[in-house]
Amino acid sequence: SKCHACYYPTKVPKDGVKEEEDNADKDKYEMVFQIYFPSPIERPDTWRTLTPDEAKAECQELAKKLREDGWDEQFLAPLESQSLKGVLRVGLRSREALDVWHVGGGEDGSVGVGRAVLLGDAAHPPVPYIGQGAQMAMEDAGTLSLLLGHFCPMDGDGDATIIDLSKFQDAMEVYEKLRV
Repeated sequence: SKCHACYYPTKVPKDGVKEEEDNADKDKYEMVFQIYFPSPIERPDTWRTLTPDEAKAECQELAKKLREDGWDEQFLAPLESQSLKGVLRVGLRSREALDVWHVGGGEDGSVGVGRAVLLGDAAHPPVPYIGQGAQMAMEDAGTLSLLLGHFCPMDGDGDATIIDLSKFQDAMEVYEKLRV
């Protein structure tokens, strides 16, 4: 199965387990889990909390499919739990990176429209569950800073607030090639 699963043990005792009991046994705690699958179509009309019967049927069908694909039983057990509740079906999308990550600064006279540059997952989005958008933004910002320093040096009068943007387009072309 082409999917990604995340399992999170909690400190919430399962139904029937008293808090004052010795809860060293991890099987006495609830498990929160998320399983992400690629979807060929966008179906926001199906995104909702499932009824208990829908949740049970859908999770049992999923467990059966994952078992056939060779998943370990420890990952299937939460799907077949009798205390399964709070099952949500939501859509997560991934998309291709954009071809151009900036506006303004071009030779076509667009300098007057201002400049904007995309960073991080706005420019080259990762799959939603990988958690790398902020890290990519920091890497992009560092790369962009170095390129602007190289292509758009400070004004020769020593004013640290004014940079020469005549080569902004060149800096953006290199930025886009490096960070794709």
